[in-house]
Amino acid sequence: MDNSSSFAPPSVLPDISPTRGEIGCRQRFRQFSTFRKGCRPSNLPISPLEGEMSGRTEGGAIERCHNQVAQLLPCFLLVLALTLPPTPAFAWFELIDPAPDDPARLAWAAGLYWLLSFAAMLVFGYRDWSRRGEFLTVFFAMVARFALLERNEVERNEGGRLSLCWPGAKLRDTAPLSLSGIAFLLLALSSVSFDGLSKTFFWLGLFGLNPLEFAGRTATIGIGTFGLVLTFVLLAAAFILAIVLGQRLAGSRHSLGQAAGLLVWSIVPIALAYHVAHYLTALLVDGQYAMAALSDPFALGWNLFGTADMQIDAGAAAGAGSAWWLWNFQAGVIIIGHMLAVLVAHGLAWRLHPVPARAALSQFPLTVLMIAYTVFGLWLLATPAAG
Repeated sequence: MDNSSSFAPPSVLPDISPTRGEIGCRQRFRQFSTFRKGCRPSNLPISPLEGEMSGRTEGGAIERCHNQVAQLLPCFLLVLALTLPPTPAFAWFELIDPAPDDPARLAWAAGLYWLLSFAAMLVFGYRDWSRRGEFLTVFFAMVARFALLERNEVERNEGGRLSLCWPGAKLRDTAPLSLSGIAFLLLALSSVSFDGLSKTFFWLGLFGLNPLEFAGRTATIGIGTFGLVLTFVLLAAAFILAIVLGQRLAGSRHSLGQAAGLLVWSIVPIALAYHVAHYLTALLVDGQYAMAALSDPFALGWNLFGTADMQIDAGAAAGAGSAWWLWNFQAGVIIIGHMLAVLVAHGLAWRLHPVPARAALSQFPLTVLMIAYTVFGLWLLATPAAG
């Protein structure tokens, strides 16, 4: 197909062509072209935002701000607004906000985030923002490093051939993460850990709250925000301490940033395991509501797929029988995630310390931390919780 093919209607966009010396404000009709000449179907972009616009904003408009002194302050303010970390805000909204699943509230939050992402793509370019700033894309890209399938690099230009691989094998040539990447992964783990901790009798009892007469999330906004930050700080401190001790035991000359940035990749399977275990019960119940909503997405009385009138079985996540297999499945996922993390960490340690004895010594503190976190995760599954 030619470049005129498009699934989307014409859109009015400001002219920010990289060939111009300024950010034009003339409105022109442009189309989001999804099909390009010579593009293989397997390589077509999924996102409707990638097309002609992504080519016009490659590199981002922000690179051209240095040409005019008058633009420095507006650009600085825009960059500051667009680079506020979305991950902590998302975690707070999901875990602390009094009603994150209220339809109107959720629609406003989703719309605001979409506008933020769209503006960031205009400024920084589609590829830069989607790969470095859009936190869901970044997280799933990290998780993809542990997939069981990989594409052959030699044949990638010819469509590629998929082959089986060990989880984490794609990390053999991975570069260390930056400080922001380290914080991102630790926050992904600490936030879901605190979500489980915040409902326990132990946590509520620390603040004099009766878990049997739980007042709701509105009454716990303050302590919830404090706990979310505290959990991240404690996990980050424990991880950095384990890396420092391991480096000293091994007599390493690598910098703390290089060692932590490489070994933090071992946190990914733990974070993924905690997310699977923690949200399994929600998936079993809310997933049924989602199936019903698919048949009538606009509440107009439709029944597109015959699921609009399906009975929601909340017993799938309740009762003695369900509790037995749920707990064992969740515990198994957490244990497997930690086992994979230990193996990945040991493999990454070999990159830092080619001598086996030094690699083993460097992993001792981190292994102890992972074992302790395994015990913590299993305790969260077993301890009484409110709600």
